[in-house]
Amino acid sequence: MNFKLKAIIDKVAKKNFLTHDQVKKILDSEFKCAKEAMKEGEHDEPDTFKNINFIKLGKIYAKKGVINKMKLMKQLKKEKDNE
Repeated sequence: MNFKLKAIIDKVAKKNFLTHDQVKKILDSEFKCAKEAMKEGEHDEPDTFKNINFIKLGKIYAKKGVINKMKLMKQLKKEKDNE
Protein backbone atom coordinates (compact mmCIF):
# COMPACT_ATOMS: atom_id res chain seq x y z
CA MET A 1 0.00 0.00 0.00
CA ASN A 2 1.18 3.50 -0.80
CA PHE A 3 2.66 5.12 2.31
CA LYS A 4 0.66 8.33 1.74
CA LEU A 5 -2.59 6.39 1.52
CA LYS A 6 -1.67 4.45 4.66
CA ALA A 7 -1.00 7.71 6.51
CA ILE A 8 -4.36 9.15 5.42
CA ILE A 9 -6.21 5.99 6.47
CA ASP A 10 -4.43 6.01 9.82
CA LYS A 11 -5.33 9.68 10.36
CA VAL A 12 -9.01 9.07 9.54
CA ALA A 13 -9.07 5.97 11.74
CA LYS A 14 -7.60 7.84 14.69
CA LYS A 15 -9.95 10.81 14.23
CA ASN A 16 -13.05 8.58 14.11
CA PHE A 17 -11.94 6.01 16.73
CA LEU A 18 -11.80 3.18 14.18
CA THR A 19 -9.17 0.62 13.30
CA HIS A 20 -7.04 0.82 10.16
CA ASP A 21 -8.81 -2.26 8.76
CA GLN A 22 -12.27 -0.79 9.31
CA VAL A 23 -11.43 2.39 7.41
CA LYS A 24 -9.77 0.38 4.61
CA LYS A 25 -12.90 -1.79 4.24
CA ILE A 26 -15.13 1.30 4.07
CA LEU A 27 -12.91 2.85 1.42
CA ASP A 28 -12.77 -0.35 -0.62
CA SER A 29 -16.52 -0.90 -0.45
CA GLU A 30 -17.22 2.63 -1.67
CA PHE A 31 -15.07 2.17 -4.77
CA LYS A 32 -16.40 -1.35 -5.31
CA CYS A 33 -19.94 0.08 -5.46
CA ALA A 34 -18.77 2.72 -7.94
CA LYS A 35 -17.14 0.04 -10.08
CA GLU A 36 -20.34 -2.00 -10.15
CA ALA A 37 -22.41 1.06 -11.11
CA MET A 38 -20.02 2.00 -13.92
CA LYS A 39 -20.03 -1.59 -15.26
CA GLU A 40 -23.70 -1.20 -16.13
CA GLY A 41 -22.89 1.26 -18.92
CA GLU A 42 -22.52 0.08 -22.52
CA HIS A 43 -18.92 0.00 -23.72
CA ASP A 44 -18.99 2.50 -26.59
CA GLU A 45 -21.84 4.75 -25.42
CA PRO A 46 -20.81 7.33 -22.79
CA ASP A 47 -24.41 8.44 -22.19
CA THR A 48 -25.25 5.04 -20.66
CA PHE A 49 -22.72 5.42 -17.81
CA LYS A 50 -23.91 6.71 -14.45
CA ASN A 51 -22.33 9.77 -12.86
CA ILE A 52 -21.23 9.04 -9.30
CA ASN A 53 -20.64 11.80 -6.77
CA PHE A 54 -18.44 11.13 -3.75
CA ILE A 55 -19.18 14.01 -1.41
CA LYS A 56 -15.59 14.49 -0.21
CA LEU A 57 -13.72 13.14 -3.26
CA GLY A 58 -15.61 14.50 -6.26
CA LYS A 59 -17.40 13.03 -9.28
CA ILE A 60 -16.64 9.95 -11.36
CA TYR A 61 -18.06 10.09 -14.85
CA ALA A 62 -17.37 8.98 -18.42
CA LYS A 63 -16.34 11.72 -20.85
CA LYS A 64 -17.39 11.32 -24.47
CA GLY A 65 -14.00 12.49 -25.73
CA VAL A 66 -12.11 9.93 -23.67
CA ILE A 67 -14.33 7.06 -24.81
CA ASN A 68 -14.03 8.16 -28.44
CA LYS A 69 -10.24 8.31 -28.10
CA MET A 70 -10.23 4.82 -26.57
CA LYS A 71 -12.24 3.52 -29.54
CA LEU A 72 -9.82 5.16 -31.97
CA MET A 73 -6.77 3.72 -30.22
CA LYS A 74 -8.37 0.26 -30.20
CA GLN A 75 -9.06 0.50 -33.95
CA LEU A 76 -5.50 1.64 -34.65
CA LYS A 77 -4.13 -1.27 -32.61
CA LYS A 78 -6.28 -3.76 -34.54
CA GLU A 79 -5.11 -2.29 -37.84
CA LYS A 80 -1.49 -2.50 -36.72
CA ASP A 81 -1.91 -6.13 -35.60
CA ASN A 82 -3.51 -7.07 -38.95
CA GLU A 83 -0.54 -5.75 -40.95
